[in-house]
Amino acid sequence: MKTRQLTTALLVLMIAFIGTINAQIFQPMGNGINPNDDLMQTSGISSENGNVCAYYTSFTSFPITQIIKKWNGISWTTLPSPPQVGYITDIELFNNEVYLSFSSGGSLGPGILKFDGTGWIPVLPNLSGRVMDMEVHNGVLLAGGAFQNGSGGAFGIIGYDGTNQINIPTMTIDDTINDVNIINGEIWIAGFFRESRGQRDTVSVRRLDNGNNWVHPATSFKIDPIYRALQSVFEINNEIFAVGSGKIYELKNDTAYDVQSYNGWITSYSEFDGLMYMSNGVDMYVFDGTSIYGPTTFPSGVQSFESDKSFLYATFTDTSKMRVDTSYANRRKFGHILKMGTQSLGLLTGKMFIDNNANCNYDNGVDVSAPAVTLPVYAGNNLSYSSTDGDGNYRIYLPAGSYNINTPSSSLPLMNHYSLGCSVPSSVSITSSQTTTQNFAYSHDGSKDLETVIFMNLGNRSRQGFSESGKLVLRNPGITINTPVSVKLTIPNSVSFSWSNPVPTSSNGNVYTFTFPGIGQANEEYISFRVKVDLAANGVGDTLKWYSEVVHVSGDVDMSNDKDTTWTTVVAACDPNDKTPSVEQSLPGLSRLDYHIRFQNTGTDTAYKVTIVDTLESYFDPASIMINGASHDYSFAMADNRVIAWTFDNILLPDSGANYAGSQGFVNFSIDVDPTLNVGDIIDNDAEIYFDFQPAVHTNHAKTAIVSVLGVEEFLERQTSLEVYPNPARGMFYIENSLNEEQEVKLIDATGKVIKSISLQPEMKAEVGAESLAPGMYFINNGSNTHRVIITQ
Repeated sequence: MKTRQLTTALLVLMIAFIGTINAQIFQPMGNGINPNDDLMQTSGISSENGNVCAYYTSFTSFPITQIIKKWNGISWTTLPSPPQVGYITDIELFNNEVYLSFSSGGSLGPGILKFDGTGWIPVLPNLSGRVMDMEVHNGVLLAGGAFQNGSGGAFGIIGYDGTNQINIPTMTIDDTINDVNIINGEIWIAGFFRESRGQRDTVSVRRLDNGNNWVHPATSFKIDPIYRALQSVFEINNEIFAVGSGKIYELKNDTAYDVQSYNGWITSYSEFDGLMYMSNGVDMYVFDGTSIYGPTTFPSGVQSFESDKSFLYATFTDTSKMRVDTSYANRRKFGHILKMGTQSLGLLTGKMFIDNNANCNYDNGVDVSAPAVTLPVYAGNNLSYSSTDGDGNYRIYLPAGSYNINTPSSSLPLMNHYSLGCSVPSSVSITSSQTTTQNFAYSHDGSKDLETVIFMNLGNRSRQGFSESGKLVLRNPGITINTPVSVKLTIPNSVSFSWSNPVPTSSNGNVYTFTFPGIGQANEEYISFRVKVDLAANGVGDTLKWYSEVVHVSGDVDMSNDKDTTWTTVVAACDPNDKTPSVEQSLPGLSRLDYHIRFQNTGTDTAYKVTIVDTLESYFDPASIMINGASHDYSFAMADNRVIAWTFDNILLPDSGANYAGSQGFVNFSIDVDPTLNVGDIIDNDAEIYFDFQPAVHTNHAKTAIVSVLGVEEFLERQTSLEVYPNPARGMFYIENSLNEEQEVKLIDATGKVIKSISLQPEMKAEVGAESLAPGMYFINNGSNTHRVIITQ
């Protein structure tokens, strides 16, 4: 038996936007990657189309430690460590694949490795020396440094188009390229160059003219001679600058002008939102084209920068020096990887918790955190979302100004009887680069309420001849019940019961009863069970009914949730990683759908982490998500407004060859759908499943069509006022009345002739003999719904 205290809550925080002012703030990416501070000595980061990857290297021991991470939109996934071919000098995303460059000293080495989804493979001829920098230009990955290839035909710079080596006009054996950049569509390089062996160059910057020859953008200097290597070359506001040790130079009119001085050696830079962000490995500097500002009030220990159109990303080696949102970052060990958007932001943060002692303050050990809290935030007509972490903390980055806060609401069953127990201000002010804290305390209404839900691991399918697993959940969103409580499991007559955990207290035919000595407030009891779908008794296409029911408890305020039914169709085979909707066709007005996402480890080794990522289309309401259940413990998160994810950390999912039943898992959730969809519209959704560092497994597209007339397959309405089973039927079948009132039903043949009329008493079922019925299709009508039943030989 597995008992789980309340660990998941789904709340709604609605905030209306009033005004803004300017500011900037760094945001942690995910829940942190938590590397060892003492081991992190160099790092780098790259982004492409919203994808981000990063590396960390330590030289404190041999062999050196090199860690590679990739961001999947929700969390960081660890890729395998690369082979010991040298130390990493750069990381780059090219065609959504991760590339690493290396320094191998004077020995021949691969120079550049690519992750192919399983391991690291070389992509270029062996290089002797150091690859210092990589850049993507016109579909080619450029690599610059101090190297020559094994044949001696290329020095300092080389290209790769994803398949083949691309030759770039070469440098000399004495040249070193520290930086490759694309400025106004042309390739620029900076480093340490010699016109000929033994003679120092004047200005160590080059531009590739028309892709043919390297030319000198500046051959003379003003104020300070540049008798040193240059680290980088970049453009701000249509002006070209070069960076050397402690100096920034502007290149114009064939001359290098001394513009600004700074402290140290620039280790990384990136242009973002009209400014150049630079780091010397300790502090961050900002250069606007005229003046340099720094050290800034942003986090210290900056190692590397990267930017795209939306965000500036930065890696850090020392979160203890972070000067923004300090206490939260230190406590959570966020990121060592942060991002900053183009819009100026402040931070609204706080805690969602169950206030058990009703004092409006969170008391550790007394109160219960509410993680997985979804918070829609309204800024004008724009809507964005966030979610709390495992400690019930939420964080929303907002433009500065005044916001109205509406009363949060919950859609998770365990939170049905909770409401805000303490006053919350109607508005809150957000200040740029500052943190505003607002907690939300919830109290229980004192009601008694039990409910049940049942799932099959394969969703709406059962495989003919196989053993199948399911889960029954007994929930208590009400107050603690100290007297025995029971729940019943009814399985189809055509399957064989194998085992359950816990074992049944009693059984009667195909009905199994489980009794617990009591159940705590906001607690759940899980019952896992397995059955055999016998080959002889279950034909392909048969429909199986699985039913759970709470034995009545005196004082239960809501008996409508005391029963649950799920149906499965017998199949011969199915995809092990898939997504299925509760209905495939619906009349207009559909307002809610259930989805079942199933995953299975079909690899050859244990999976330690599984992540399911689901991007919601515009016709879904993310704030309405109800997580009905899952096969394993998980954490839930929402990011980028419509991306939701379940992360199963340390799941230890065996491979299907070692343990077929244990290799499977699932999540099941409900979500509101736009009820105004028209006939012909298709509700289409899929998911991505990540097993450890492997590429995503894409599920099928789960589709629900809005139609004007339901097809015959949809006449078998599930969880309505009537239930008909088994279907198809041989010899007999049942018609069950799910309402608390009498119903009159008619059995009709395919010609429309009424064969039989039946009176169904409230919440009772009638057995219908089919021996005298000819094989074929029949219909059961109660005046409002029509159900199909197939009679076989």
